[in-house]
Amino acid sequence: MIFGVTQRDEHASFCGGFGDVFKATYQGKPVALKHMRMFQSTDQRNMRRKFCREALVWQRLRHPHIVPLIGIDTESFPSSLCLVSPWMKNGTAIKYLASIRPAERLRTVDRLIREIAQGLAFLHDQRVVHGDLRGSNILVDDDGHACLTDFGLTSVTDVTATQTNNGAGSVRWMAPEALNPTACGLEDFVRMPPSDIYALACVYLELYTGFPPFHDAILHDAPVMLQVIDGVRPPRPSGGVIPDHIWSLMEQCWSHDFAERPTILGVVLELARHQPVSTESTIDTMVETTAWEISSEEETYEGWVASAISPLSSFIDLQVNPRNHYVDLQEIGDGPAGTTLFVARINPAHHDLLALEGDVREQDERALLAGRPTFVAIKTIPIMPTGGAKLGDVLKELTVMRGVQSPNILRLDALYVDALEDALWIRMELMTRTLASVIALGNEGLVLADRIIAGCVKDILAALEVLWENGLTPGNISSQNVLLNSDGVLKLTAQQISTSDIAGDVVALGALVLEMAGEPSQINVQTTRGPSFHHFVQMCRDPSVTQHGYRRLIDSAFIREACERATLAQLLVQCTAYEGRLRVRQYVR
Repeated sequence: MIFGVTQRDEHASFCGGFGDVFKATYQGKPVALKHMRMFQSTDQRNMRRKFCREALVWQRLRHPHIVPLIGIDTESFPSSLCLVSPWMKNGTAIKYLASIRPAERLRTVDRLIREIAQGLAFLHDQRVVHGDLRGSNILVDDDGHACLTDFGLTSVTDVTATQTNNGAGSVRWMAPEALNPTACGLEDFVRMPPSDIYALACVYLELYTGFPPFHDAILHDAPVMLQVIDGVRPPRPSGGVIPDHIWSLMEQCWSHDFAERPTILGVVLELARHQPVSTESTIDTMVETTAWEISSEEETYEGWVASAISPLSSFIDLQVNPRNHYVDLQEIGDGPAGTTLFVARINPAHHDLLALEGDVREQDERALLAGRPTFVAIKTIPIMPTGGAKLGDVLKELTVMRGVQSPNILRLDALYVDALEDALWIRMELMTRTLASVIALGNEGLVLADRIIAGCVKDILAALEVLWENGLTPGNISSQNVLLNSDGVLKLTAQQISTSDIAGDVVALGALVLEMAGEPSQINVQTTRGPSFHHFVQMCRDPSVTQHGYRRLIDSAFIREACERATLAQLLVQCTAYEGRLRVRQYVR
């Protein structure tokens, strides 16, 4: 609760679906005061409870593309609650675009849709479903950037809904499963991220055209509901108003089966992939990052920070500020001891300043010259005064793996220090998934054929052989430590590399083969797997097989029958489809 909101305007500046917005003042700054409508038929106690719960969720969310909540005001309207947020003088995205010159409009929309997706990605990462995404719930701040608002409020006002039986959002932006849950395989109405994805495509249509969905074809909402439930979607506007790649993405987001829609991270990456890397954009970036900033990037670390990173100093690129070179970070996972994994886009400006190995630099430059954004994984590790075990693990991996090169081993491409948050940034190749996540989809019906298992094992053996030639072993072969990239290449992580005997690793490899096959550790003689599969598993249990390395396993009939690389790449597509089915089961529960 906050107190001291003053100078409220007598009349509302505009009216929304959940309340009326007044301009007021708080602590000397203009604020938006959203007065929530309280209907006589509403259970006010229940509504106030829900309202405060949603407000608490909103207040903890901080992101450049989310309207911040200052607090709840109870004084401006007796017996009522008001949300207080910063005043956005530019108003909604639709109003803002109406003031933009036609020559600048398309470029502005292209930027806004990326910002909206980034804001929604943050919400979904925080397990928040917006529930009422549309143009009127997207504001533009004083710097011209999109900010999402009114998320979660549909759950507060369900009891006052008049447009549908299920929610308070406008039906023209609502997904078919929100309009008719049972027809879409759901037992009841449930808010879920795919419904936001459907609405996101409607917002994109709205921003590019200036009109809501079906504005020129259907005048009333009831027919819209029936059309959407029947699979009808808004037609593509004529005249090239919407770029081809955007329209293709919108069609995916409008898939009738919500399990087939892309995730918001997929949307963010697809938009970034088509973001032009032009001379103009590079110049803009150079203007924002002044020559003084570039020439002064090198940081001088003193005190405990210098002491903590000292053992790693020969591996760290101290000449650059990583925040200038890796942008649009999206969190995709977290781990122990405060480690966090992000996907990031390489900033094309001043790429030459990065100290990278030849093949890594060459790969970056090929993508940048082709005008394709380049994505990498960034792992952040907090730098603690005591150093910490995680930094020690990184040092061990870098030291042991120095000079070891293999396309089937995931390496640490570069290290940086983020002075803003006292964190070590580790750049790595962006991998698509773990082998464990593939195996887990066996519960959804995904069966890995012998040839596919052999294709996976072939890559693992290639990594093991390189390690053996350098006197090393992985120490822990498990499905969690094997990753796949978008090309279907499997790579071992090198976090627990040691110099122990390889016999134990081969036994672990055999167990992994059985795990991929969905077989018990003591394989059943009645299994449908082929003879070469059985023989390979038996070889992994024979200590004499590894007396001279991995060559006998590599030359086995099982590995010779391995699938092509394209089949492994196709496996990733299958995994995405099966995960969609898994989401359906989770939503139904």
